[in-house]
Amino acid sequence: MKKKYLILPLLAMILVGCRKTDESFEHGRYNSSIFDNNYYTEWNGVDKVEIDKTTTILNPFYVKEVAGNFGEYDFEVKNLIKEEDRFSYGYLSKLYDGRLTCDGYYTLSRVQLNKTGYGTFFPREYRGSESFGFALRGGTTIPDNKAKPKHVKINATFSFYIRKENTNIYDRVNIVFENLEILTDRGGDTTYVLMPFTDTIVSSLYGADAMSFNYELVSGQYSGFDITDDYTSDPNKEKEHFCVMLYEVLLPQSTWY
Repeated sequence: MKKKYLILPLLAMILVGCRKTDESFEHGRYNSSIFDNNYYTEWNGVDKVEIDKTTTILNPFYVKEVAGNFGEYDFEVKNLIKEEDRFSYGYLSKLYDGRLTCDGYYTLSRVQLNKTGYGTFFPREYRGSESFGFALRGGTTIPDNKAKPKHVKINATFSFYIRKENTNIYDRVNIVFENLEILTDRGGDTTYVLMPFTDTIVSSLYGADAMSFNYELVSGQYSGFDITDDYTSDPNKEKEHFCVMLYEVLLPQSTWY
C-alpha cells in the first residue's frame, strides 16, 4: 500500500505517462551501461555570467522518502511541462514532468550528476511559486555483491540567477541544504525535499532567468568504501564513484513571463 504524505496543497494534476521530448542529444548518450559515461556536466553558459551580489539561504527544508512501486509520486504535483510548453524540449526537460520514473525506465527520467552539477537558462522568466522542491537519490559503482550504503549525506546547492535590469549582470541566490541525508543504491527509492516559500524568498527570486545545482559528499567513507564525488579527478578509478540522480525540479503553482 502506498504511503500518503500531506505536505502542502500542491496543484492536482493527472499524470498519464511520460511525455516525449526532443532530447537534442544523440540516441543513447547518458544512457549507457558504463556508469562514468552517463554524467551530465553541461552548464549551458550559466557559469559564464557575471555575478554582482550573492545571497545565501541555509537549510530551509523538509525531507520525505518516496519509496515503493517506482510509479508516480504518492502525492500530486504540478507537471511544469504541461503548464509551460517551452520546458518540453532538451535533455533537462525530464526534470519538469512531475514523475519520479518513466514506467520503470529510470534513465529516461533522471539526470546523473557529479559534484559540479549542471546549469540551465529557463525558457521563460520565473515570476514566483508557492514552494520549491526536488527529488533525488545517490548512486555508486560499489558492486552489487557488496554491502552498499543505504544513505549518504551531501551538501547541496540550488542557485537562482536574476539579471539586473538593462544589464548583463546577475544577482545569485543560493539555497543551501547542509548535511542533507539522501537515499542511495536502493533502486528507484527516492528522497523528496520541499521548501515552502515566504514572501521574502519569492521576492528575492523574482525574475530569475537561470538556475544551477551542485553538491559535495559530506564524507568519502561509506560502508567501508572510499567514494569520490568527482570522477574526473580519479581517472584510474582508485575509489568507487558516486553520483546524484536528480529526478525532479518542482516549482508548484509557479508563474512565468
